[in-house]
Amino acid sequence: MTDERLKATVVADLVRAGQGIFDSHVDPIVGRVLQPGLDGREFQNVPVSTNHYGLRERNWAAPKPAGITRIALLGDSFIFGEGTTEQERVCHQLEKLIAAQTDRPQWSVEVLAIAVPSWNIESACAWLRRALDRVEPDLVLHLSCSNDLDDVEGVRGFGSRSRSAPAFPMRADGRLTYCHPVWFLKAENINRLIWGVDWESQEYYRRAREAIENLAGELERRGVNYTHVYHWSNWNAVARKHLQGSLRDDQQAMIPETFQERAEFWIGPQDRHWNALGSIRVAELLYSLIRQRDLLPDVELPSLLEKDEDARAVWAAGEQELPDREDPLLMARWQEFGSSLDTRAWTEFTATLVHGGIDYDGYVSPYASVALRNVTGGHVHLTGKALDARVLEGTRVAVHVDGLTVGSIELAPGQEFDYRFKIPPPLAERPFLSVRFEAGDWVYTSGDLQHTIVFQLHTLAIEAPDTSGVQAAELVR
Repeated sequence: MTDERLKATVVADLVRAGQGIFDSHVDPIVGRVLQPGLDGREFQNVPVSTNHYGLRERNWAAPKPAGITRIALLGDSFIFGEGTTEQERVCHQLEKLIAAQTDRPQWSVEVLAIAVPSWNIESACAWLRRALDRVEPDLVLHLSCSNDLDDVEGVRGFGSRSRSAPAFPMRADGRLTYCHPVWFLKAENINRLIWGVDWESQEYYRRAREAIENLAGELERRGVNYTHVYHWSNWNAVARKHLQGSLRDDQQAMIPETFQERAEFWIGPQDRHWNALGSIRVAELLYSLIRQRDLLPDVELPSLLEKDEDARAVWAAGEQELPDREDPLLMARWQEFGSSLDTRAWTEFTATLVHGGIDYDGYVSPYASVALRNVTGGHVHLTGKALDARVLEGTRVAVHVDGLTVGSIELAPGQEFDYRFKIPPPLAERPFLSVRFEAGDWVYTSGDLQHTIVFQLHTLAIEAPDTSGVQAAELVR
């Protein structure tokens, strides 16, 4: 369809006839945006309106007219403003605050929310970097949170989130998320995806770090300041250690745990998204940060006096939390980190070892990942049962330890199996290991046939070297 007006008309009709608020995006890294042209559709008990880019924002002018200073607030549901009205959001509060403090003729400020609920760091950075010529920001403030390593879900046909990740189509619904134990294993706590101690976690941090560096580097070439604001509660120090990369100290800021724990800023007891008061306070923090660091050198921002002093204290508290929390191995010692699990008898601790891809009954998706403590450097020992599915007969499931393939499971319908795979010498001394399963075929289950499974895992463990020769495997690179 080449007629843009006709295309816009058709899309508008589809949006009006639909439900939900999400729309797929052609970029698999971005995954999804919002449906364009929404006009007050309810989401999380508040009306949501969107522009023609599928963002909860006005239709800004492109190219940017003279006399406009444009700030891009980049992020996820916190910047989107989940649970708050358009006017209550941080972007609106910051724009109003700057405009009220700056008296310049023929000048205006725009603070744009470049954000979609559950965007991860890669999604947010990819969208803005690839749309920079349309956004033309004079400053980018990027807020990241503790679920911003998660795989971004796609969209089902009626505008709700799917269980698959467009960035990893061959994983089907084997999506990694730090809430996997809570959502799928009946646990009360999140997993170890944000700990940064095992290979999988470090890979997720690496991809996020590269996305940040790519965006920040492009902005620097354009003479635009970038600041990364960490909002990871007691994981701020770990996140900064893994994400800062080439960022300078003056390109990073930490919202301290003490601020994040203030319930008067929350939507509700079970929802820590910022309410109207929280949005105002965060806007004041960002205003002070812009002023202190001269992030808009062409705009003179006056002091907010006592509010400025309060903001300085908050930012300083974030930095002061770093020394005691920057070693993730110390964090790991604070909680039990096991070297085995049994899917027939989940416990709170074994459930939190699973990054994703294993359900409560032990069925494994086309991709699954588990973090285990390596206490022996010996073997990966796993037991399970092939599905009674003839279509999977002869299918091989690759078994990886960190970035190396150590062998495979050959599936024989309905047959139980018991495998030991030697841990390669380069990995034997690592304190934590990622054991990963990857298959190229699967079958459907669940009432709607929307859950994909390959085999049933019973037990998984890292054990001392074994000499019994039970289906031991050589290293496959």
